Amino acid sequence: MPPFAYIKFCVEHRSACRETHGRLDQDGNKRVNLGPPLMQQLILINAQVNGQIKPTSDRGGDHWSVGVSRGDCEDYVLTKRARLMAAGWPSSALAIAIVRTNWGEGHAVLVVRTSNGDMVLDNLTPKVRLLRDMPY
Repeated sequence: MPPFAYIKFCVEHRSACRETHGRLDQDGNKRVNLGPPLMQQLILINAQVNGQIKPTSDRGGDHWSVGVSRGDCEDYVLTKRARLMAAGWPSSALAIAIVRTNWGEGHAVLVVRTSNGDMVLDNLTPKVRLLRDMPY
């Protein structure tokens, strides 16, 4: 089951959660064929969003938002997902994952399914790396 806060977000923002097919080339497993230009796009969007949102904890409950100037990990993920979808990435290649950090805290990241493997966009690092190389 998705987190309740995500379900609530989708009820309030149906267009942000709708399935999109995008315009990028995909293989039969719904993975985007990743070449250097698309990798650069992942790196750029990760860096832009990481720099544009000031990290702030939710107060008074878990609230997921997109396109905010202040927020927590879920807000970074939703904003990155929205930007990638606007750039033509299919929603089927973009997954929100809840991981456990080295210090034991739940944390949301964006996992992008590509022909080169599952890439992670995370607000805790400027690098876009393979999921298997992340410290979760």
